[in-house]
Amino acid sequence: MVAVSLFWLCIVGATLSFASSRRVPRSPTNFILFGEPSPYHSHPWYARVYQCDNDGNIYSNTGCGGTVIGERWIMTAAHCIGDGLMKVILGHKDALSIEPHHYYDIQRAIPHECYRYNVRSDDIALLETAEPITFSEHVQPIHLSREFLPVGSSATAIGYGHTEDGVTPDRLLEATGKIMESPFAVNYVNESLIFFGGGKGNVCYGDSGGPLLSKDEKGVAWQYGVANFATGGCLSGRPSGFARVSFYCDWIENITKGEVKCEQPKSKVQTPNPPEVSSKSKKEEGKEAPAPEPGKCIFALKGVCLVRIRKGEIVVG
Repeated sequence: MVAVSLFWLCIVGATLSFASSRRVPRSPTNFILFGEPSPYHSHPWYARVYQCDNDGNIYSNTGCGGTVIGERWIMTAAHCIGDGLMKVILGHKDALSIEPHHYYDIQRAIPHECYRYNVRSDDIALLETAEPITFSEHVQPIHLSREFLPVGSSATAIGYGHTEDGVTPDRLLEATGKIMESPFAVNYVNESLIFFGGGKGNVCYGDSGGPLLSKDEKGVAWQYGVANFATGGCLSGRPSGFARVSFYCDWIENITKGEVKCEQPKSKVQTPNPPEVSSKSKKEEGKEAPAPEPGKCIFALKGVCLVRIRKGEIVVG
């Protein structure tokens, strides 16, 4: 039933998006708002993703973020892919460094089969490099988590985009915040999205393709999201949407033929503060309500779970 649902989800998505061009538009301008400079080489898995002309020259205004996830694999957002050539740059110290960066040509770009431009779901893609990536102190793959990151957990978004002042930073920036409840109506929410905000910094237009990560108790970074979109405008204070990595673990393993697999974090992810629940009245304060179990989705449409089984009962919506 799950396989059938995925098939119809893709068919319906294609039907509703028939007017869209196959060419994915260049990604919108990227921003990290109120971020802090990252220590040099603190994110050796960060990738800069570019579209190129037929001669291999980089279009400077097409930059997206991404992450190294395997010896030949980069993960990014589907809307970062165009029809032409692509390159990734790894091993950044900063944007102006004279140190040699590592350039890799992309031989195959694979957006999720259900992705359609202007539909806010399945905005995830894998890029296969033309040659194996040489790992070093400054170029390493990131861990992909098979677990959900609970609402209220601390998280960090990474990006090289414009700041709130409209300036392109020389340094990779970090925005810290928390995992938040979805800002959308219940019938829109599905297991494929994760939302971030509520902290000192945030992203705007997702700093497309960049990672949402959290460190476990041992300081190991785990990737939980791929930046997709901002809601309500850059400075609205509303959370930004990310593709939830755990939802796509089987897809990632299938595309990479088992080379890349999600893992279970070996220690707990840091969650210093519980999530705020605005819907509780004062009489209810102090009473901790358990989070509802998501259940098993048995029918989905356009990336939205419409029917699920929860505790032996069929739940609609």
